[in-house]
Amino acid sequence: MPGLGASQKAEAEETRKLLQETHDVVMPQLAEMKEMHDSNIQEMAKIKEILALLHSQNGGK
Repeated sequence: MPGLGASQKAEAEETRKLLQETHDVVMPQLAEMKEMHDSNIQEMAKIKEILALLHSQNGGK
């Protein structure tokens, strides 16, 4: 059944294309989310510094 092999190859190629397309869409989004996460970590560190400063200025109340 030579047609079966060709059908499987075509299906495998479609799967490969779908996976590549998914990868191409997801990877930039992942990079953007990582940048946002890193930025949030920096912002939280600054907020914690400010909170500690305010806490110390108020006598630890």
